[in-house]
Amino acid sequence: MEKNMKLTTMEDTVEYRLFLLPDEARSPGDHKEILQKYIERIMTQFAPMLAPYIWQNQPFHLKYKPGKGSVPAHIYGITKFGDSIEDEWFIVYVVKRITKEFPELVARIVDNDGEFLLIEAADYLPKWLEPENSANRVFFHRGELCLIPVPRRSRAESWLPTTCPTIPQALSILSEHAEDVLALESIRAAVNKRIQGYPEKIEASLHRAHCFLPAGAVMVLKQQPRLVAAAVQAFYLRDLIDLRACRVFRTFLPETRVMTSVTFTKCLYAQLVQQKFVPDRRSGYTLPPPSHPKYRAYELGMKLAHGFEILCSKCMPHFSNSRKSLTTTSPLWASFLESLKNNDYFKGLVEGSAQYQERLEMAKNYFQLSVDRPESLLAMSPGEEILTILQTMPFKIEELKKEEANLPPEDDDQWLDLSPEQLDQLLNEAAGKNESEPISKKEEEQIYDLTEISESMKAFVSKVSTHKGAELPREPSEAPITFDADSFLNYFDKILGPESHKSDSDDLDEEDFESLDSDDDLDFGMQECGEEASLKGTLDSLKSYMAQMDQELAHTTIGRSFTTRKQISKDPPSQTTSSNSEEEVSAAGDSGMAPVDIDLNLVSNILESYSSQAGLAGPASNLLHSMGVQLPDNTDHRPQVCEPVNFVFKMIWYIVLVGTLLPKSLAHPGFFTSIGQMTDLIHTEKDLVTSLKDYIKAEENKLEQIKKWAEKLDRLTSTATKDPEGFVGHPVNAFKLMKRLNTEWSELENLVLKDMSDGFISNLTIQRQYFPNDEDQVGAAKALLRLQDTYNLDTDTISKGNLPGVKHKSFLTAEDCFELGKVAYTEADYYHTELWMEQALRQLDEGEVSTVDKVSVLDYLSYAVYQQGDLDKALLLTKKLLELDPEHQRANGNLKYFEYIMAKEKDTNKSTSDGQFDQKTTPKKKGIAVDYLPERQKYEMLCRGEGIKMTPRRQKRLFCRYHDGNRNPKFILAPAKQEDEWDKPRIIRFHDIISDAEIEIVKDLAKPRLRRATISNPITGDLETVHYRISKSAWLSGYENPVVSRINMRIQDLTGLDVSTAEELQVANYGVGGQYEPHFDFARKDEPDAFRELGTGNRIATWLFYMSDVSAGGATVFPEVGASVWPKKGTAVFWYNLFASGEGDYSTRHAACPVLVGNKWVSNKWLHERGQEFRRPCTLSELE
Repeated sequence: MEKNMKLTTMEDTVEYRLFLLPDEARSPGDHKEILQKYIERIMTQFAPMLAPYIWQNQPFHLKYKPGKGSVPAHIYGITKFGDSIEDEWFIVYVVKRITKEFPELVARIVDNDGEFLLIEAADYLPKWLEPENSANRVFFHRGELCLIPVPRRSRAESWLPTTCPTIPQALSILSEHAEDVLALESIRAAVNKRIQGYPEKIEASLHRAHCFLPAGAVMVLKQQPRLVAAAVQAFYLRDLIDLRACRVFRTFLPETRVMTSVTFTKCLYAQLVQQKFVPDRRSGYTLPPPSHPKYRAYELGMKLAHGFEILCSKCMPHFSNSRKSLTTTSPLWASFLESLKNNDYFKGLVEGSAQYQERLEMAKNYFQLSVDRPESLLAMSPGEEILTILQTMPFKIEELKKEEANLPPEDDDQWLDLSPEQLDQLLNEAAGKNESEPISKKEEEQIYDLTEISESMKAFVSKVSTHKGAELPREPSEAPITFDADSFLNYFDKILGPESHKSDSDDLDEEDFESLDSDDDLDFGMQECGEEASLKGTLDSLKSYMAQMDQELAHTTIGRSFTTRKQISKDPPSQTTSSNSEEEVSAAGDSGMAPVDIDLNLVSNILESYSSQAGLAGPASNLLHSMGVQLPDNTDHRPQVCEPVNFVFKMIWYIVLVGTLLPKSLAHPGFFTSIGQMTDLIHTEKDLVTSLKDYIKAEENKLEQIKKWAEKLDRLTSTATKDPEGFVGHPVNAFKLMKRLNTEWSELENLVLKDMSDGFISNLTIQRQYFPNDEDQVGAAKALLRLQDTYNLDTDTISKGNLPGVKHKSFLTAEDCFELGKVAYTEADYYHTELWMEQALRQLDEGEVSTVDKVSVLDYLSYAVYQQGDLDKALLLTKKLLELDPEHQRANGNLKYFEYIMAKEKDTNKSTSDGQFDQKTTPKKKGIAVDYLPERQKYEMLCRGEGIKMTPRRQKRLFCRYHDGNRNPKFILAPAKQEDEWDKPRIIRFHDIISDAEIEIVKDLAKPRLRRATISNPITGDLETVHYRISKSAWLSGYENPVVSRINMRIQDLTGLDVSTAEELQVANYGVGGQYEPHFDFARKDEPDAFRELGTGNRIATWLFYMSDVSAGGATVFPEVGASVWPKKGTAVFWYNLFASGEGDYSTRHAACPVLVGNKWVSNKWLHERGQEFRRPCTLSELE
């Protein structure tokens, strides 16, 4: 630990330490025992206040911390308060009360900002106190704030250290000079004001509301009211992975909901209410209309239930038979309970009543967590606590529903709606100001006196300032500091002269600066005449330079921005010519350089700055307000005269805005959805490797130079040390020694300190904005799992890279397999979790060296197996884990839980042994997803080439032909090659229909625009990304490039359909495992608004170009009929989505199979009904 005990914790965290004042020498063992006794006494005495308190993140707790270095053993605590700043100040109040109740203890409290108590009282701090010298000076002792001062030069206190005190020094000072180190009354008042109102303020910070919650959640909150904070935080900080657990609720079922009253803190309630959230339809959590009287209760209950479900989805219960007995068997429980009764914790409730039991359970939980805290509870997360409560505390929904009639009334939440007047009142109260009374017109004129503005600004400018900032004048009447240049120069001449004295401090006191006002107070002695003449000459020279600068600036924009006496003596020119001529005169002669009226310029500039704020906050209003000067609202709407200034400010905001948005706009999340964009990453990585090699080479060259120096100097010093006097007796050696130590060693030092990594770090920083993100990594992992299922690949095949058509074989390490298993685990896909964790375990058993250990793998594996119902295997794997790590807490808990479940099943089987059969737990069927559909099996079979084979009779109806587009002149001499791929629906392939050159142009046009492909939501009609379409797409218009226009016309000529009403050409590139699961291109009857915005009717037909060959996978399949069309570069397929009657052809439901190996580029054209009335006439038969 550092000497000054600087805080290095995370944000929004407060640390508190309680030290025992030195009394007599104690052994470490005795000291530890004494401090632990204090912990028990403190937590017991303050239990009535702490037990019912609802913490935002972490509770107040104390533990023993052994001594380290100069810091003695002490009581230590740390709490993360998160968004609830009131938690931090409540802890300040508790710590202050502890030192009052236990005078032999002193407390020190800081947060991640450092000495936040001093920050609160910043307006009242002494001038000597700086952040650099504030360490170990602020303590609470006997309920009062103490501030250890620095020794003053006027009176030397021997008991005050000259530097920052150490903790032992501070404790000794507090013990012997407690009265002398009390903080100023104003500082103590500022801190006390912030914590006034406690403990009554605790009740005011709570909010009770009715919630329609699942019965399990109601039971959890009855046992542990504090868990509401964890549930709110889980919902408030949710992400997409968390919400996957809420698609189908497994723990808190919506059909078990009952109305209950929940106690929040106002911070938690506001976080929950202000979140706009629509639950997944699959979750079962439906909401009534907003006009419903209980809508708020339904909404709050839905959000809380999501928070509880998210917490439980991340863990499993800790099982312990002795959980209930942990409290009552402790020797401290009896005295703790007695203390609660003495402090009126039970509020006069009848012993045995329901409310008494609730408070008793709350006290037991507080006792376990704070007073008698067993190690087994330290590692228990909120989710594990919830599951354990549900496992060990049975409940009946009927009883909970009976309580609905007797719920206490809700609190009014009007405090959420704050009017501007209430906000101003709160701000005034926080600033210690009373509400202002109405101001008369005469008083208003006095307030807006321009003279006062000018004088206040002068006082501010004249105030002493340093590199740390400027001080505002605390009193408007405070006299400005005068400055005597001669005295100032003489003073520094004295300091730098041969007879200068050293100051005790680098910083001058206020008295020292005031002493510069008079030569009489500075005893510098007589100066030589020559020095005075030299000084006078220097000052005359400076004045001459200043005059020349004034003359040069007079005709510039800067010079014209100041108002001179001559300018204000005349009336403003009415014409531009007169103004220009006056400027020419001023620039030509010295007459225009009359002394400037500083007051007018100052007021003019400050008012112009204030006017440019347009009623908003800004530097001018902030500065004047802090000096007690108020300005009226700006009612002058004339054009601004300072356009260059406005332009500069606009440019600054533009740069800030671009700097904020640039990383987001340049980054391309979803790299995994496009192989085309992933190829760019290869070049990015190559560039980084080249940069890295350059850095290594530069470092090697640097080390080589240093090595040569070392070898040269080693030889030289070896010779010199044999005969030092003889060596330096040679004048050349003496000279070279002086030269080496004075010059060459400095050069060597510069070489050693030279940072060769600048180029590499700069390049890495630039390229990082193009790196993939977590979404890409997770997406690529899911793609591997998808390929595994679709193409029936085992984990060993994928791990060894034995995929069909691969050119560059690659292997998966055990760590890679482990990460794939973890991705599956986060998706609650325990089937794939088991497969990949077993593969990782196999590779580790084979001796592969990895950063992943078997314990971690077995931890995930055992739980995944348990989730699939194989309890025997889960128990076996857990025992294997414990053989490797017998102290593994979760495994020990799981072992007890599994054994309990098996014993319970054994008892059940034994009780039914007289029946017809012996009941056994049937493991769940593995490998089948919850959303499994029969169509999926057909789809995957077709992707593997195992689809339905067409009969020979049907095959005879398929032909190859030359197609001239119904005698189209463009294809009479060079007809297109046409092949029938399928009969019903009729699918036609055109060969060699697009050239390689055209393909490259289309790809080049599309690459910069590629974005994650979307689908049209059948309910809302909005475009949105979905997990079942993994690709990136771009849209190209015919007018953008002649090639695109030519391709569009080619489609029209060959199909005979009008493309003027068709959608733009869509170009798609499929990424890792890229696919588009079965879908229709046309809008069904239940989607009447799908293409309403286009106004061109439904999609009548689809034209699909294949712009690349695919090594493996990537087929277009039609599961309804069993057709498979494999990609072939330069070809295109065409089919009608609608019958001639306009009805949809449901046999055209199709899918894009995952790309196993390779890069798939396609482009498609969707043709619409409008414009085809005479090209494809409607028929009377519905299915023709």
